[in-house]
Amino acid sequence: MKPAMLGALLLATLLAAPAQATTLEEAIAAALAHAPEMAMAEAGTDASKGRLLSARAGQLPTVSLSGSIGHGRLDPRGYFGLSAADVSPRALQGTIEQPLFAGGRTLAMVAQARAGVEAAEAGGVATRSGLVLAVVESYGGVLAAAERVGQYRQLADTMREAGRQAEERFRAGEAPSTEVAQAAARLAEAEAALAQASGAEVSIPARYRHL
Repeated sequence: MKPAMLGALLLATLLAAPAQATTLEEAIAAALAHAPEMAMAEAGTDASKGRLLSARAGQLPTVSLSGSIGHGRLDPRGYFGLSAADVSPRALQGTIEQPLFAGGRTLAMVAQARAGVEAAEAGGVATRSGLVLAVVESYGGVLAAAERVGQYRQLADTMREAGRQAEERFRAGEAPSTEVAQAAARLAEAEAALAQASGAEVSIPARYRHL
């Protein structure tokens, strides 16, 4: 199977996850919707906005309302032509207080809270950008992982054949021992690169699934 086909098969298998993301856009949307760091950033922004509203409340008037109701019997004993009767006196009082001067404390609290909102929003943007970048890199890495393994495997095979031919020429007296050593060194480099690519073929999809 060709490396490109292996990459496509690997991605198709990997994307059979709960999110069912099959395009880069869908992968990014799934990550943004479910990433804990995004939820934390949004919660931090909401909390900072709440503190701003609380700080602004210090500039608003305070309204208080109180009332009372009683029950009793009034008996004027015939004075003024009034007879005894049950009464229920009621009273209602409203008060509005507007702070005129607080020594700049309220304005300072509002400014501090507004700065907190801006910082939280900037942090949210940075978190979002970092997550999107990580998803893009992992998505591309998944597509390229199998292809890299195929390329390095082909390179290792080529170097192995070159080493075999160098040994045959050395036995026939047609090549020096240094050529055999160089071929062995190139084969070792190709096999090391193949091992590294094979490890990435496992780790990159795992990171993608995590994101």
